[in-house]
Amino acid sequence: MGDVISRSKSVEKLHVLAGLNDRGEEVLDELTVVPLPDRTFRLTQTPPLAMGLAAGDLVRVDPNSHQFEVLEHGGNLAVLVTAPQEMEGRVRRDLGEQLRAIGGSLDDYVRGELAVFTVPVAPGFPAIEAILNTFAESRPGVAWYYANVYDPVTDEPLRWWEASRQDA
Repeated sequence: MGDVISRSKSVEKLHVLAGLNDRGEEVLDELTVVPLPDRTFRLTQTPPLAMGLAAGDLVRVDPNSHQFEVLEHGGNLAVLVTAPQEMEGRVRRDLGEQLRAIGGSLDDYVRGELAVFTVPVAPGFPAIEAILNTFAESRPGVAWYYANVYDPVTDEPLRWWEASRQDA
């Protein structure tokens, strides 16, 4: 699979294990990162496939297995929005504008069907979910989910944001 890190101009890319496909083969996701001491990295964008990560997170990656560990959450939610391809313009423009108004950003758009947003947790879940639900409910085929709020095995809330609020 090559090195965990590849460099293209001044941007550093970090490959992490996102899971296994239907044939049991590893699926890697490419993260955009800033390297830090002790082989740790700060994410600059939320990835589309590696669940549990968002922009701003501090991670460590095993260079052999490509498995990652979140050392510190950056205070951002990873919001993934699925929509039919013909909705891409509306998702980018309409939903993107609403999420930017509360500090969010559109980090990636995959194959015209998956929008990857980073949204700070600071406005609170009710405010964020009101925007997402209103957008999705009025547009058939649109759905959204958090990629870093629930444990992928137990489906229990991770509650990392509670520590973030106590530190504020």
